[in-house]
Amino acid sequence: MKRMVAISLVTVGALMILGACQATKTEDDVSEKDQKVEIVSTGGDIEESLTKKEDIQAFIDALQIEKWESDTLPEGATEMKRAKMSSLDTVQLSNLLDNPEVSLDGEIIIYENIPYITLSTTLMDLHFSIPDEVADYLNR
Repeated sequence: MKRMVAISLVTVGALMILGACQATKTEDDVSEKDQKVEIVSTGGDIEESLTKKEDIQAFIDALQIEKWESDTLPEGATEMKRAKMSSLDTVQLSNLLDNPEVSLDGEIIIYENIPYITLSTTLMDLHFSIPDEVADYLNR
């Protein structure tokens, strides 16, 4: 039962973050710039910016979300970088940001030398242990 709840939370969180709905556009009208994933170092430098639909899909596939397990973040975990996911022109439930044209939908916090991540949204932070190959992909 606990595993089912964890998988449900991961799925809902991922859908909220990565599948931001477009209230005024059809799927055919969505441009490649409507969604963006930026990999940002702890110093604030953008290491990689994904805007093409194929690149974002490859990133999502590489995360192997179905294999994440809800877990407690180990003490002393050191943040290495963040994957910031955002959408353009997204209709939000609330206007939490000053610039409504670009909204941060969520972040994946990546930790140094441990196979754990934190899925961070406006409403909550969820901690997960992840497969070693996903950790290697994120730490590249």
